[in-house]
Amino acid sequence: MKQFMLIIAVFSSFAIAQNTTPRPYVRATGDAVVSVRPDQVKLTASVVNSASTAQEAADTNAGIMTKVISQLQSVVGNSPNAIKSTGYSVYPVTRTATNGTTVITSYTAQNTVEVTLTNILLASKVIDTAVQAGATNVGSLVFGLSDSTPVRLEALKKAAVVAKQKADAIASALGMKTLGITILEESGSVGIRTFAVGTAAAANSTPVQVGLVDVTANVILQAEIQ
Repeated sequence: MKQFMLIIAVFSSFAIAQNTTPRPYVRATGDAVVSVRPDQVKLTASVVNSASTAQEAADTNAGIMTKVISQLQSVVGNSPNAIKSTGYSVYPVTRTATNGTTVITSYTAQNTVEVTLTNILLASKVIDTAVQAGATNVGSLVFGLSDSTPVRLEALKKAAVVAKQKADAIASALGMKTLGITILEESGSVGIRTFAVGTAAAANSTPVQVGLVDVTANVILQAEIQ
């Protein structure tokens, strides 16, 4: 008797499974962009020089870079994260002699620091200060956000709303409506880009274009329809 009841239970479960068909669904993507003013800018300043010996090149470079860093600190302050070294090298400059041998003609020293500003209006002054103190290369300006998390979350929320609206529109076009959402996930990474919108330079200073920060997000949504 117990065996008979077990067979009936298994058969009933199998019949239910056979009669269960997956609901149709719609899948849509949503994109969103949130543009905000940056609150941080980074740039690099380098000292590159040459000399007849490696020691002379290194010593001269050290003297100039010490002055550059000191002058930059007078502008940005002594915050431990405001100025940091990002690269240093001393290497020989060579040429090939007529007999095919390699001859060292001089040595080049290069030292690079990165400056992080939380006051983006100081970018122009920092550039001028670095050049006046002896920096031979200044560049790599990047505007950004000290904390991009809130803006990233806002972009994701807007992207999810767009995805839901698109899914509803697709279902409505077929005379149907969306039910429960079965998949909602971030697609790729949240990206940040900048573009020029104005100047942050004072009179007689190096003009610097301040960029808006575009935070983009993309999500994928799947919902059942009927």
